Amino acid sequence: MRDRRSGMLDRRRSETLVFTYLAEHLRPGDLAITGSGTFADRLDQLPEWEECGPKPV
Repeated sequence: MRDRRSGMLDRRRSETLVFTYLAEHLRPGDLAITGSGTFADRLDQLPEWEECGPKPV
């Protein structure tokens, strides 16, 4: 992740690795975000089944 010529970190590559790692661990619950409970639950924002049309075949 270091540029061999200058010895500097490649920021884009580093960020890609960090966010890829976080995305992989947010799904199974291996990582918790402090204060995330203060946000709205996305499931509460979904319409009721009755409001949806029939299931396409």
